Amino acid sequence: MLVAMGDLIGDAAGALLDAGGEGAPRPESPADWACSRNGCAKVVPYVWVAGPNIWQAEDGGRVVKAGELCATCRAVKKREGDRQQRGGAVYGALPPEFRQAWPTHLAPGLQSHVLQWLNNREDWCLCLFGKPGRGKSYAAAATMAYAHVQCGMEFAWHFVPEWCGALAEGSKNGRDPAARLVYQRGVLVLDDLAAENPTPARVDALYRIINRRMEERRRTIITANATLETLEAFYGHSGPRIASRLAGHVITASGADRRQGGGIAI
Repeated sequence: MLVAMGDLIGDAAGALLDAGGEGAPRPESPADWACSRNGCAKVVPYVWVAGPNIWQAEDGGRVVKAGELCATCRAVKKREGDRQQRGGAVYGALPPEFRQAWPTHLAPGLQSHVLQWLNNREDWCLCLFGKPGRGKSYAAAATMAYAHVQCGMEFAWHFVPEWCGALAEGSKNGRDPAARLVYQRGVLVLDDLAAENPTPARVDALYRIINRRMEERRRTIITANATLETLEAFYGHSGPRIASRLAGHVITASGADRRQGGGIAI
């Protein structure tokens, strides 16, 4: 009888220890854990964990505490942070007047065109033609920013008249100045094409860049105060070959001069 009583006492003590440790009763379960992000309805019930003898909530394979985000909202926040970081990188590379450029700032028709172009992987080249001040470079900056921030695409922006000076310098030093642009991944913007001095070496380099990027379907944006016909004439012997390769997604910007208070239109 004494042995049986001892067993009962031992069992009761073990039950108390399992319940709360050190003979204390298990505390009442807290209310369900809830994600702290406004608008998120994710809740997780707490589960009693023996050993540490505590109530715990888990989400996405990790213990979560009050005031934290759920796994889905953490992923969203990370993507937003990544986009902001990419935005800082892309806008830092642009001329100051284009650092707020974004497709939503464009006229609806133009916005539709550039987003359609980005969504078509086979449509490698976007040409923005028109008179000076019609917003071509701004539209190119908006498209490049969107491609980098939203899609994570690498980018390079080159003002062609200045870039041609680098071409000449590279050729003088025996390097291939076009090679880096030929293989540049992501989006390459050549701003103000046909505003440079078209020496044979520069035209040859430009043709090789355009041809290789066409063959490999690498995204390229061209702005020019020109048409395909005037480009043909401007680049002489290579003109027809260059114009032919650019004859794809061509947008002609119209409207009044933005520098005099006008807005871009198509």
